[in-house]
This record gives sequence, C-alpha cells and structure tokens, in this order.
Amino acid sequence: MKITRLIDLSDISTVILLAGIFGVGLIAFVPSYFLVLDSTSLSMHIHALLMYLWLGGAVCMAILIRTRQYRWHRRIGYASPLVVLAMLYSGFIVIFGSQEPSFSGQTLKVLARWRLPVMTIVSFSILYLLGLAFRKHPQVHFRFMLSTVIVLIGPALRRILLLIPSTKPDFATISFLLLGALTLALIALDIRKGYVKTPYFLTLALLALMLVGYHYWWELYAFMKSVVSVILPLGGG
Repeated sequence: MKITRLIDLSDISTVILLAGIFGVGLIAFVPSYFLVLDSTSLSMHIHALLMYLWLGGAVCMAILIRTRQYRWHRRIGYASPLVVLAMLYSGFIVIFGSQEPSFSGQTLKVLARWRLPVMTIVSFSILYLLGLAFRKHPQVHFRFMLSTVIVLIGPALRRILLLIPSTKPDFATISFLLLGALTLALIALDIRKGYVKTPYFLTLALLALMLVGYHYWWELYAFMKSVVSVILPLGGG
C-alpha cells in the first residue's frame, strides 16, 4: 500500500503509457523486421525477442505494482539483469556483425555509422544501473526504470516517423524532441504532485547529449583526439 502511494501507480495512466510505448515498438518494426523474418539474421531475432521481453516486462511490472503483487514484482526483477546483459550483448553483435566489408577493422567508422544505437545502449545502461542502485527507494527506482523504456523506444519512434510521407526531414532530431517533450511532461507532473524529479532530469540530459552526439560526432572525435594528443606526451614526460 505504501509503495503504491509513493510512486503513484494506482493511476492506470502509467500502465497505459507503458502499453502504448510497447505498441509503438511493435508497429515500428513491421516493415523492417516482421515483414522480412525469413531474411533476418539469428542475432537480430534474439535481439528483437529480448527487446520486446524488456518492454513487455515493464508493462507487467507496472501492472504487478498496481495490483499490489509486490512479491512477483521482486521475483521478476531478480531476472532482469540477465535479460539486460543478453539484450545489450546481442545489440553489439547486431551492430558490429552488420558492418560493410569496407568497414572491417575500422571501429570508429562502425561507431559513427551506428552512433544512435550505441548511444542508446550506453544511456539505457546508465539508467538501468541507477535503477538497480536505488531499488530500495521506490520513487527513484520507478522513474529510472521508466526512463530506460523512454530511451529504448527511440529507434522505434524513428522508424514510425519514416513511415510518414515527407521530404526526408531529420527524423532523428524529431524523435529526440518528442522524447524530450515526454520527459518534460513527466517532470511537470512530478512538480505538480510534489514527487522526486531528479531521474527525469538525468534522462533529459542524456537525450540532449545523444542529440549533440548525433549531429557533432566527428567534431567530438576530433576534439577528444586533440585532448589525448596533448595529455599523452605530458604523461610520458
């Protein structure tokens, strides 16, 4: 009872939000995955299965809290690290296993091409680890876990936007702005209700960093390379 009151999951809107995000994840990959299952690699099948398992699990966890099934919530939570590790590993296998022959041995070019998925994996990992660290603080734990779903749905949202007839606008930027707007709405809701807001602010910061990384990847690389070139001689001296 106390946990439900603290994180305000008695409101069905949380379950609806997560179910809606899961629905976006299903619809988005119809053209690029479900309609081409025969020609899809095994690693992609495994990664897709684990991703939908995580999104579906988030819906189930919210329902379990709302129905006060705290024991089952904890039991499923104990298995989440295995699912996350497998999902992240399969994600990297998909990224580096689908590189073009001309990119062989050129990790930087692979990362540049797949920078959005890589940044999504890194941001997801940060938010998930923080969610685990604050698992004994229901308000904070819930918001970090919800944030993992927000950053994870980015690729699906971009595929949804690609289905809209257009003159090829910057769908990546639009998706980040939409996710940022959703995060700001959650922050505003917490401010109105007097709840903890820090997790969502961090989510907003990560989304902003991902947007900057998307647009200025090579500039950031050149800057870091120049910094390293200055630091290394100092360390050797």
